[in-house]
Amino acid sequence: MLVAGAKVTSHAPRPDFPVEVSLQNWQQAGLVKPSVVRCSKIAQFSLSAFEGRQRYGRLSADDRVSVYLALKDLGYLAPDPKE
Repeated sequence: MLVAGAKVTSHAPRPDFPVEVSLQNWQQAGLVKPSVVRCSKIAQFSLSAFEGRQRYGRLSADDRVSVYLALKDLGYLAPDPKE
């Protein structure tokens, strides 16, 4: 099974990339600096690559929605059949 991962950085969002999501609740997510998800930087990983690895945190519900919408705008996610 493959999972997708997006790059997370402490650099500010780039103005020419509207799909970079500033995490509003970065401390709650377990991050040590204000962070940005670069939704245009997606990689695929085998789920087994994460076995036995430390989990760094979890995005808040609001941040998850923001990242979801950015990924959807990029076409990485299938449209909701209800739309």
